[in-house]
Amino acid sequence: MTIPHDQGDIIITPVDARDCDRLGELHYKTHKWSFKPFASQAWIKSRDCQSYVQFWCNYLANQDPSERTWKVEKGDCIVGTVSIIPLERSSKDFQPSTQHHIAPEKVACLRLMYVDPDEQGQGIGRILMHTVKLYMRSKGYRLATLITHTENKNARAFYQRMGWELDEKFSTQVPEFFPEPEAMRQRVRYRYLLHR
Repeated sequence: MTIPHDQGDIIITPVDARDCDRLGELHYKTHKWSFKPFASQAWIKSRDCQSYVQFWCNYLANQDPSERTWKVEKGDCIVGTVSIIPLERSSKDFQPSTQHHIAPEKVACLRLMYVDPDEQGQGIGRILMHTVKLYMRSKGYRLATLITHTENKNARAFYQRMGWELDEKFSTQVPEFFPEPEAMRQRVRYRYLLHR
């Protein structure tokens, strides 16, 4: 789908295996930018783009048909991405504290939402969010959840503007984040009721 944009047309389409390099570059760039306020300098410096590219190659090669990932392209660059995965295929961290009496198979998890830091504030996040909400409703999902870092204030403000409600704060024991500051382990889950 091509969307007119004040800085030139942008295109949103499902990703494919040929996108690994560009998706990895976007993921790497956004992680370094968004984690900088609360991660250690050593952790930031330890990031390498090739690891992110490899993550995306593996992720796309093993993506289940029940999952869907989109990209936003502007010119030759991927400037945004988001993925939807059923609750039963995600980690237990995505399990909402309350499901509003909704069966687990009717719960979707929003993951891997990234917008290029140089493109933030241009409406790309809103376009991605609109796309995934339409998709989740079309597939019969009734509730969506997502997780971000408690200290990721930009992401949290965006999700709240998009109507997501705070579900629960929790700490995750992720080996990658040791011996990082406690802020790296503090996360927050949001939920969004798709059928009100």
